[in-house]
Amino acid sequence: MSSSAYTPLASTDPDLPGTSTVAMALSPDRIVQQKLGRPSNTMVVMLHTAFKLTALIIYLCASILTSSFIACFITVMILLSADFWIVKNLSGRLLAGLRWWSVVDDSGQLVWQYESWTPEQRQLAQRGETTYFWATLVGCQVVWTLLATVSVFSLSLKWLLLCCLAISLNGSNLLGYTRARLGTGEKITRRMTQWLIKTVLRRQPKQEPEQ
Repeated sequence: MSSSAYTPLASTDPDLPGTSTVAMALSPDRIVQQKLGRPSNTMVVMLHTAFKLTALIIYLCASILTSSFIACFITVMILLSADFWIVKNLSGRLLAGLRWWSVVDDSGQLVWQYESWTPEQRQLAQRGETTYFWATLVGCQVVWTLLATVSVFSLSLKWLLLCCLAISLNGSNLLGYTRARLGTGEKITRRMTQWLIKTVLRRQPKQEPEQ
């Protein structure tokens, strides 16, 4: 989908000169539909899951499925590449309301750009789908990191290469969407501090007024 489908509502991120952040607006038809019943993106959720799960299954069952490492390597890489494209261009936008990409400006500098729903638009989305989106991104990064660690200790360098490629592809999406959601640099630290303060204050016991 072209960038013209989105309405810029925010200004440049002050934390990073080479980064700009805008708010991503929902179409009027989709806002009406979500107000009526908060429709789910079942097909997008399935695609978001299918390639991740299939790549992991083939990696873990490679010795049973085939004796050729090259065939397993190519198959898993195709699945991981397809998953990277789906997460970056489809599920991140529809499930979490986020986008990230890079462009080269007129001066030849690489500029990272991010888009996100406004808080009001985020409340219209399916919260379970957003939670699932983040859980799978973080979960896959943890799983592939554990598999890479196992490869190191078992001295399986060829499998370590495949794990590193999986970590790089999934990690790129995880980093891009984290910056799109929380900002960069000092903004992440500031938001984390505000969240911790709110959490501590919320757990403070309420004192009953004296009689």
